[in-house]
Amino acid sequence: MNTQLGFEYAELKKIFNQYAKLFIYDYKLIELNFDFLYNEMNISRQRLIDYPPILKQSFQQLRTRCLYLKYLKRHQFDPTKPNFVSLKDLSLKTNELFCQHVTKTSPGHYLNFMKTL
Repeated sequence: MNTQLGFEYAELKKIFNQYAKLFIYDYKLIELNFDFLYNEMNISRQRLIDYPPILKQSFQQLRTRCLYLKYLKRHQFDPTKPNFVSLKDLSLKTNELFCQHVTKTSPGHYLNFMKTL
């Protein structure tokens, strides 16, 4: 993870101490999620280090949720700004919870959005 994703030893150690299970997941998934979150969604490395479970989420689910937030104009991942969406919120287990707690929309609206992708 340190060569392809550019993590320093101390950062890897912090990730391991927080979420050791990450190191048993498919590296391709971790790399795909990192690339999407860091390069496409402009989420800082530090935020990814602070919440490493986001890197093992289903890429399709993660991408769809981010695009939905963008569609709703609620894709605010900077904790210093209003309407901040945390990485933990982004990784809620079910779409129903995500809609109820994060987007404040109905699951039906989210499903209709998914059909447009």
